[in-house]
Amino acid sequence: MSLRRGVCPSLSAPMQTGDGLLVRLNPVEGHLSGRQLAGVARAAEKFGNGILEITARGSLQVRGLTAESAAALGAEVDALGIGVRWGLPIDSSPLAGLDAEEVADPRGLAREIWERCEELGLTSRLGPKVSVTVDGGGVLGLGGVLADVKLEAVTGGEGSGGAALLRAPLCPAGHLPHKEGDRQSSRLYRISEEGADASGRPISPLVGEISGRTEGGAIGHTVSDGSTITWLLRVGSTSATARDLGCFAQADAAEAAVRILKAIAELGAEARARDLSDKDLAAVTGSEPVSSVTAVEPMRPPVGRFALVGGRKARGSVLSYGQIESGALSFFAEALGEERSVCLARGRGLIVLDVAEHEEAALVGAAERLGFVTRPDDPRLSIAVCAGKPACASAHLATRHLADRIVASRPDLLDGSYHLQLSGCGKQCARPSGPRVTLAGVEGGFDISAEGTAIPSDLEALLSELAEEQFRQRP
Repeated sequence: MSLRRGVCPSLSAPMQTGDGLLVRLNPVEGHLSGRQLAGVARAAEKFGNGILEITARGSLQVRGLTAESAAALGAEVDALGIGVRWGLPIDSSPLAGLDAEEVADPRGLAREIWERCEELGLTSRLGPKVSVTVDGGGVLGLGGVLADVKLEAVTGGEGSGGAALLRAPLCPAGHLPHKEGDRQSSRLYRISEEGADASGRPISPLVGEISGRTEGGAIGHTVSDGSTITWLLRVGSTSATARDLGCFAQADAAEAAVRILKAIAELGAEARARDLSDKDLAAVTGSEPVSSVTAVEPMRPPVGRFALVGGRKARGSVLSYGQIESGALSFFAEALGEERSVCLARGRGLIVLDVAEHEEAALVGAAERLGFVTRPDDPRLSIAVCAGKPACASAHLATRHLADRIVASRPDLLDGSYHLQLSGCGKQCARPSGPRVTLAGVEGGFDISAEGTAIPSDLEALLSELAEEQFRQRP
């Protein structure tokens, strides 16, 4: 099964790289058992070059494959019983439905959007970069994640920035206001195929006031303090820069999201949500968009202890520079036990579920011995590297070696305000989002550039020194 169209490397559509073919594995809901993780690690050694990666988006990549070995790897994944995501990428937290701080479980809404897109045949019509996030509001929030359609669970109609987002014509749970006698009340308006009913009549109204709940939770569901959970719909980019369309009940949020995706598809295979005008969005959702002014907190790395529902705990760590050798990953997975659940997490992380207090120290110790990042202040979290030399034939630089030298000599330069990208060639694989300084190898030399930030003079001098040293040592 193919995860995406075009440029995204899935099990059935490997991508050519400088070190052979690369395939990307996205397990259903991002979960693997210890047995499955160990099996994939062994398969990477058997069929590839033994290097695995967890990407910034939480995908597991196997490198160094041939056409024949890629097919064999796919058969091995099937034999391990790993369900693989395919179709439109709809991302939620790796702890969706488990996070003790979650406002609402986003999995049902994500599934509803995916199923509707499959029914309408949108997957093949959308461009390869179009994506959706459904954020339940937990500790590993998705506010800073780039996506065309973003949905965030909120209570009382407020977004993550705390500012009220309910505005005419939208009210909580996707209602439109109307007058009944001398009092204001609300009824639910569903969106018709042509948009909101211009006559002002309710379309398929549901019984109940805006703070109520109908059978099946169609209006929304209430939490212990009596507030109603709805879904804030945003279009394009991150939550800080997207256009807000207001709060919707779950059924209407799914319908509005699908209509937006359909409108994107109608613009062509290269279209994105940013190509839809405010008038386009109003026509398909019945709501006038406004520019977001919400402050979005930096995404938390998947490192440390996480509280799960029912008093359980999870422990997260990050692969050093997102890469690991198959033997090390296999050893780690086998140490966890065959049935232990592990989540692949955005930010190149692995989260081990249901870790008892007496197990935590041993787990952290094993991760650190294998080179995992276990602390949120580790400077390696600010570095993104490609496979580099000697793994990749296209690379002019040994990127991992460079990264280790930088961390050892000047960790103070990696303060988290930007990412340092170390790329073996001009293709700049593993490019991080946000402000970044990039060192890229080119034929006969290297290039240093920046986007969204100035290049610290000390860093520029250090990068030049280390890159020149590598070129002098070349045979």
